[in-house]
Amino acid sequence: MPLQQFPLSLPVRQLHINDLIIYEATFKEIVKEKIPTSETVQFLTRETFLTSYLAISEDDKNRLFRRICSHNRPEKINNALIIPLKISGHKRVVMLVEGLDPVVFENISTDWLEETVDIIVNDLMFIVRADTDPITSLYAINLLPDAIAQYNKGDDFHLVLVELFAFNRSPKDAYVHLKKAVQSLKDFNRQNHALFHLGQSIFALLIDNISRDVLKSYCLSLVTFIKDRGLKRVHCGSSSKSIARSLMNHQFELPTTMLDEAWSALHIACKRGPFAFCDYEFIANPAQFPLSPITRRPRSKLQRYWRQIDKFSLIYLRPDFLRREQCDRNVNMYLKDEIVVKEDSGYLVVRRNMRAEIAKSWTEHLVKKMIEEYGEQYSFSAGVSEYPLENYSKTEIIRNCQKALFHGTFYGKTSVVVFDALSLNISGDVFFAEGDLKGAVREYRCGLIFDPDDVNLLNSIGVAYALMNQNKDAWMSFIRVLEIEPNNFMALYNAGLGEQSSERYRQAVSYFKRALHECDKDDPDETTVLPQLKYYLGVALYHDGKYEDCIDLLSLWYNEQLKHGGAGKCCRYIGLSYYQLGAGKDSITWLQRGLRYDEFDAEAMSLLGELYLEHGEGNEIALRLCEKSREIDNKNDLIKLRYARALVACNKYESAIERLKECVRKKSIKLEAWYELAGVYTRLKQRRKAQHYVKNLLNAGDVPKQLLAKVNQLNKINNYNLG
Repeated sequence: MPLQQFPLSLPVRQLHINDLIIYEATFKEIVKEKIPTSETVQFLTRETFLTSYLAISEDDKNRLFRRICSHNRPEKINNALIIPLKISGHKRVVMLVEGLDPVVFENISTDWLEETVDIIVNDLMFIVRADTDPITSLYAINLLPDAIAQYNKGDDFHLVLVELFAFNRSPKDAYVHLKKAVQSLKDFNRQNHALFHLGQSIFALLIDNISRDVLKSYCLSLVTFIKDRGLKRVHCGSSSKSIARSLMNHQFELPTTMLDEAWSALHIACKRGPFAFCDYEFIANPAQFPLSPITRRPRSKLQRYWRQIDKFSLIYLRPDFLRREQCDRNVNMYLKDEIVVKEDSGYLVVRRNMRAEIAKSWTEHLVKKMIEEYGEQYSFSAGVSEYPLENYSKTEIIRNCQKALFHGTFYGKTSVVVFDALSLNISGDVFFAEGDLKGAVREYRCGLIFDPDDVNLLNSIGVAYALMNQNKDAWMSFIRVLEIEPNNFMALYNAGLGEQSSERYRQAVSYFKRALHECDKDDPDETTVLPQLKYYLGVALYHDGKYEDCIDLLSLWYNEQLKHGGAGKCCRYIGLSYYQLGAGKDSITWLQRGLRYDEFDAEAMSLLGELYLEHGEGNEIALRLCEKSREIDNKNDLIKLRYARALVACNKYESAIERLKECVRKKSIKLEAWYELAGVYTRLKQRRKAQHYVKNLLNAGDVPKQLLAKVNQLNKINNYNLG
């Protein structure tokens, strides 16, 4: 058995921008110890350097910063030392060391300073490596409590746990999955938030300077990004710290508390499907959830009142102001003859034998009358629903009123809204925003009972289905939209995605082109989607064999996206298209770019190895590429064949024969494998065996012309007479 390559290379750790935050105090002490008499140490980016108190003009600061970073040499100026630091990524950082004794400052030589800087950096890296996970090069779990405490300086910040667990069949699969998960998270983490590996493919992100509402969008984007990378499940659980909470918790309690909370939220997210997220606030304060059920006591009272009532409307009145005592008196006076149940946030009013629309008019008159008598500060909003209604129970009518009331918040104060399909669309969006995709689908489905042709509902449920990997249901939803509105941009775009996921690329191209034509450049929602639409159109064009069109479109897309990040994901398709057109050199260039973006693209890596063989770029390098691609994807037959070819090129005939005999069992590559075996045995001067495989190939029938030409060339070499 040939020697197997260990699937995980140990990463090289470099200094990161987050190291300067987490280890700030420790790093400063090291610098002060190594540079005698120094009093203050600051780590500054270009922006903060320009605002520093260094006694030179802003233009001089700008020139000085650029010079120091480009030359990578420390400088002395105005009794201060400015030392460049090599930081991973594109961030440039300098150390500003001030307060030195004038005599010491004058006697500091350039050689001594450069030597001291090397010692300082080595000491910094020694500390960092001690808290680094050796497999992933991310921060290790033992550093997380200290990092949370370091971020606890007054500003809001969040802890997000990310679970990327996979069911692996072997240790090798587990290693490959872990590397792919780490690379995907690094690619998503363009803002350079502190990233930790806690073990078992569970990661942590420390995120600051964004609100909780933005955090939900962040988690949704993360889940979608990782899903697009091909991972089978992604779950996020988050916990947040506010300034007020920071004052309530002791410093040593906060890290443990936040970790426990995020872990609890992650547990809930795992129950919501393969791609979901949850914020701990949803668990800790369910009453703050816009659609939180009312308490048990008012529900019980209502059940006693309506037990003998077969037909009624329920009105949920909620004050638009905070003076509840006066509100109670007003309601008791105006509704003394009605069935009224007081609830924490308002009043539930039962109107016997009344339809919802009539109840709405009655409520609007009531609200208007109370405002006229007491003023606008005593206004009400209301949600209305009736019974019987579809398959809803009497208790569920209360929830309907809540949804209608929340629906009314979009119209402002004094709104009175009857529960309808739009109410369910909005409530579904609330669940969707909280990461509960199952809950969102439940609401959207109910809305479609009221209005089966509601385009917004159909689009919303289609998107939710797609995120849940229920691609057939998603596609059917978008097709239904197009039956109603043939030019609906979002439906055309999503239908194209559905066709692409089912590998019907010609249909996908058609939908994407129609969507591109229908895109409204003045609609921000549509223009936000436009870059992704162009990318997916390019991908579909490649799979549909339109290689020149793919290159033209994705090359433009690549240049447009360079400034935004993420442009590299199109490079593989440009490289593959050039290969199909016979432009090997161009293919190599783009495949190399693509692998810098996604180093786990086994297909691109394998093809690059084959192209290296063809163009004399180094057989050993080609073999390593083919070998690594096979480690990543050992199910792809073409990757196995290319690996065998690379073994042949490196004169490793015994291993090549073993691999090729495995390949002949695969129908898709059997003919090529027979040809390669014939070639190997020809090199080994074993003409009888070579002739055997040539005969097998020629007797197979339907041999491609290109392969047949290569076989005839082999016949001439061996002087076979096989007809």
